[in-house]
Amino acid sequence: MWWVVGVLLSVLMAGPVEADQPHSEVTTVRTSQNVGGVTQTDTTLLTAPAGSRLVLMGCTVCTGGAVDVEVEESDADVFFLESLNGCATVGNGRTPIFVSGTTAGVLTWTTGAATTTSINCWGYDFIP
Repeated sequence: MWWVVGVLLSVLMAGPVEADQPHSEVTTVRTSQNVGGVTQTDTTLLTAPAGSRLVLMGCTVCTGGAVDVEVEESDADVFFLESLNGCATVGNGRTPIFVSGTTAGVLTWTTGAATTTSINCWGYDFIP
């Protein structure tokens, strides 16, 4: 019984708990849409600000027909969706699917055929 009182007193005496502000806020990185159905080749999705690295939390890709979709940074695959017909989400939003190894990296996307495609990615950048 006394231990309960001790715990309650220690919580009351500890005072309010404050957290530091996050270094970067999670924001929508970029939305690209290929409405006309033109094949995309290394189309820029995001360029990180100078001195920053990109943390990609997820992407949702939708296509109007079976098409390969690739997202990469400097020719290194972030993810590849083969013959996607419809929508797919990569990542769960809780853990990063990609952290850039270089500052001011460029994230690009490529489609394997001419079909209506849209991509929406979210994440944040940080200064290492």
